[in-house]
This record gives sequence, C-alpha cells and structure tokens, in this order.
Amino acid sequence: MGFKKVLIANRGEIALRIMRTLRDMGIEAAIIYGKEDRLSLPVQLADDATFRDVINPLDAYLDIEAVVQAAKDMGCDAVHPGYGFLAENAGFVKRLEEEGITFIGPSADVITLLGDKIEARAAMEAAGLPTAKGSSEPISEASVASALADDIGYPVIIKAAAGGGGIGMQIVEQESEFESALKLCQSRAKSAFGDDRVFVEKYIQGAQHVEFQVLADGKDAIHFGERFCSIQRRHQKLVEEGPWLTPEKRHEIGSLVCKGAESVGYKGLATFEFLRDANGDFYFLEVNPRVQVEHTVTELITGHNLVELGVRVAQEKHFHSSRRKLRGEVTASNADSMRKILLNLSQVLVVSGNAISPQDSVSVLTHTPIQGTRCLVVSIHCSRNFSCGGVTERMLFDECEQPWMKPLSLALNI
Repeated sequence: MGFKKVLIANRGEIALRIMRTLRDMGIEAAIIYGKEDRLSLPVQLADDATFRDVINPLDAYLDIEAVVQAAKDMGCDAVHPGYGFLAENAGFVKRLEEEGITFIGPSADVITLLGDKIEARAAMEAAGLPTAKGSSEPISEASVASALADDIGYPVIIKAAAGGGGIGMQIVEQESEFESALKLCQSRAKSAFGDDRVFVEKYIQGAQHVEFQVLADGKDAIHFGERFCSIQRRHQKLVEEGPWLTPEKRHEIGSLVCKGAESVGYKGLATFEFLRDANGDFYFLEVNPRVQVEHTVTELITGHNLVELGVRVAQEKHFHSSRRKLRGEVTASNADSMRKILLNLSQVLVVSGNAISPQDSVSVLTHTPIQGTRCLVVSIHCSRNFSCGGVTERMLFDECEQPWMKPLSLALNI
C-alpha cells in the first residue's frame, strides 16, 4: 500500500531532494521547522508544515517525541529522516513503530547492530566480507592493545566502537604510544558518542577510500557500483568520483556487499565503505544505514532515482524479480570515457529570491570526454510549483583543468 503523506524530518538540501521525489510519486510532503528555517524553500514548498518554537535551532529536528507527535498531528503514515539528525537513531525508529508510522530506512535492530563498529565488523566478516586484522571485542587496557599489535604488526589504529567521521581515531606506531593514545581515543569517544568503548585494528597505510551504494528490501539486495572518495580533509569527503574499478572487481566486491546486506536483513539505502591497500585488496570499514550525501553521484552515473527506490522499498515493494533491470551496470567503456564528480560548493546560489546557504550542498557533474579537459555542468531541478526565475536547467561553467583546485568562476546566464 502506498504512502499518502510523508514527514521529512530534516532541512536544507536533503529535505528538498526528498520533497522532489515525493512530488514526483504523488505523495504529500510534510515538514517540521524552527524559526531559522521559516523562509527556507522546504518550508515554502511543503504541503504541510509544523513550526517548532525552540531556542536551539537543532532541537527542532532532534526532539524524538516532538517529531513523532508532529507526524501524528499532520496525519503522516511515514517519516523520511534524510541524513544526520535522527537518521541513525534506533530509539526514534522504535517510537515510530509503536505509533504505527513507517520509518523509511532499516529497522531499529539493524541500526543498532551497524552503529556498533565492533558488532558490524563481526557481522560482515561472518558474511564473507574482508576485514583488517584486529580486536573482536572492546579494548580497555594498553597492555592488551599492545599484545594485539605485536600479533598483527604495527602500525595499528584505535577507533571508537560507536564512532564515525574519524572522531577519536589514533594511529599507533610503537608500544610506548599506546597508553596516551588509548586514553585520548576513549575520552573523545565518550564526549562525542557517550560511549568510551574502543577497538584496535591494523592500520592500512596509503589506503584509498571506496564505497558501494546498496539497496535492499529486507531479503534481497542489489548494488549500484562504487564511488571513489579518497579526496578528504579531516576525514570528511570533499570529492567523490565514479566509476573507478574494473568491471571484474566491481562485480566481486558488489556481490560481497549484497551478501552483507542480506545477512542482516537490511532494508532501504545503505553505503558500504572500504579501504583499498596498495596491493588492491579491500577491507570492510563500516556501513552507513541511510541515504548518503553523495548519493547523487551514483544517480548521475546509473540514471536511477535512489531516493524514490528507497521510498518504494519502505512501501513493501520487493524488487527481486527485476534485479537485473534495476541494477545500474557501468560498462568498461563508460569507466574509460566518463568521470562524474560531486563537489560541495561553499557559496551562495540565489534562485527566485531564495538562497542555498553555505552549509547546504550544490551537486556539480564533471564530464571528461577528453583527458585534461573538464567542462562543469550544474543541474538545478525546478519543482513544478516553483519558478527558477530565468535560470536554465543546465548551465555551462568556464572550463578549467583542475576545477577542484581553484575557485570557480560561475557564469549562470541569468
């Protein structure tokens, strides 16, 4: 049975992205907002909205009971969390279940499992995914960590069990560094996540960061290929590119991530992240159990609307009978002739008197038909009840050899 109204429990770019898909599917879009967002596009374009008068603007999106009550008051039969805020909060999912409201994403149990890096690592290893050597349980003593490091070899890395985004990670080159590194990682983990459990694993030097886009319906899973995301600053991804791997390696790792998703009964969109060493070997890193910021890169490569597919899966629509049709296969010729890159531009783009704020992202597609030449194209999707004020849907930028290395001169042709 399809949804009639969905509450978007988020703001900014991802709220607009979800709203666009809901409109295309004929589903009403509701939203919650604080006073800082009262003039934002998501609020103006929503079919229904609930104002939250709170001092801290983040509380409008983090108060579980308030969000659940807003969904009930507006008659929503589902909630889409987007990313961030409550997207990976198992308690939020349980409350929605109690109220008979569908959470567009995985179950509370799966979110809990994958949110624990130690448990997630063990589950994926059992499913056949390759993992770096390391501890299978929390490490609290420097002597235990040191003994493990002697076994697997230095350097090693200490990570927060409940962590993400590189918070608290400490690289240890020798035994004398363990005491201080362990305490520092535990302290930062406790402060950031309320959980001081840490674990140790082999540090992959000079590793590339590669992630796979996955969709599952609770039973079957498919993948949409990889995104190369090694260009980072402080463990935050700046540029993502794809396709990156050979068809053979894509099939190999893609088959493994599907097994991993199926083994835990995953439902919805997910991103499986890996480290790739100098020998080309892959090591499982983590699973992001939600739509990811960079999902638009995969959409541009494959032509599939991932947000829509995630909503359809939540509507109990299974896809095992049409897996081959749905899978976004990327051919070797595509890999040789085309690269598509997502850039997050920290600048203001004004559209019909409304601004995309600096913390929001603008998707930019880079097409490289000839090596050394890059032509930037930005796509702006106009909602059917929203005028773009003369801005064309696709606008060419000035060519430059390395656009991500220098400021962009935007020629918008308004």
